[in-house]
Amino acid sequence: MSYPYRYELYKRVDDSPGKEKYVILSTFTERPTIDEINNSFEGKPRNEKGKASGGFLSEMFYA
Repeated sequence: MSYPYRYELYKRVDDSPGKEKYVILSTFTERPTIDEINNSFEGKPRNEKGKASGGFLSEMFYA
C-alpha cells in the first residue's frame, strides 16, 4: 500500500527462464483481510463468502 492510494495485491509469475513479472490480482480501498487475500488468489468473486478455514496464506501465517 502506498498512501494515499489503494491497497494492491500482486502475484509473482515466472515469465521466461530467469525472468519474472508481477500481475495485479485485486485492489482494495481498505486493508484486506486474510480471507479477502486468499479469495483473490483462488479467483473467487468478492461478494462470495470464504470459508473460515482460510487457504494458501492462512496456512503460511498460521501453520
